[in-house]
Amino acid sequence: MTALTFAVRRKEPSLVGPAAPTPHETKRLSDTDDQEVLRMHVPFVFFYRAGKGVRNPASVIRRALCEALVP
Repeated sequence: MTALTFAVRRKEPSLVGPAAPTPHETKRLSDTDDQEVLRMHVPFVFFYRAGKGVRNPASVIRRALCEALVP
């Protein structure tokens, strides 16, 4: 098995906002979020191959976070 090596460059923190406007409303926690018994830690890390043409994985993650913030 070949070890994976890559360089990491640390930059200043930046705000990740939603990809589109979001409604101004209060969101209640779900029952799952509210019950400690249902919270658990899953000790796994999954790795996936990058799609063809992906040169900057950080930008892909940033864009996905922006889209996840839109209801």
